[in-house]
Amino acid sequence: MPNTPTSATRPSGSPTGGIDFGNQPLSGMNHETSVARQTAGLRGDGFGGFTLIELLVAISVVVVLASITIASISGIMATMKRHQIRQLLATLEGGLENYRQENGVYPVNPGAGDETAAVEGAVTLYRHLSGDFDMDPQGTVDDGKTVYVEGLAHWFKNGYSQPFHGGFAVVDPLGEPVRYLADPPNQDPKATRNPSFDLWSIAGDRKKPPNEAQWVTNW
Repeated sequence: MPNTPTSATRPSGSPTGGIDFGNQPLSGMNHETSVARQTAGLRGDGFGGFTLIELLVAISVVVVLASITIASISGIMATMKRHQIRQLLATLEGGLENYRQENGVYPVNPGAGDETAAVEGAVTLYRHLSGDFDMDPQGTVDDGKTVYVEGLAHWFKNGYSQPFHGGFAVVDPLGEPVRYLADPPNQDPKATRNPSFDLWSIAGDRKKPPNEAQWVTNW
């Protein structure tokens, strides 16, 4: 009997003759991998791996920190200026006391009692304490005059004096004329708050009415 061709034996579990993959999805991707790729796709729309919301939050934090830093620096600078003003007033007070010891009186500020006179007192301070009584632009100590505050004259160019009304005036570290009032001897009633003299800086106060709590004074 002739041999009858027989069909090839099929691998078990593969009715179609293909390789058995154990009923796994042909895509080769499980659920976790799919979710991870979707998430990565969403985050890929941001900048450098950050979402827009995350960037906005970071920018907000930087702005807040910068504002705090600027405010802190401004406060520190204001405190330093007030300290410098106090040092200047203390130096001027020392010079005024030395002047009184040698001359018997403090430098008199004519018309003492009002703000205009107090501002003009900055010129009085310059003339009597720097030794430059005639306020010569050439920059020399006048003959027979004593220097009661070193470095106050304009030729030192250290910021303690500035041109003022054709002469020179003592100014504070903020560039404002130092206020000075001194009554003539035996004046009654006194126009000053102190029995000796009034010396102060408005410390940058330009308000109307003035805020005296901001001033640096000797009373």
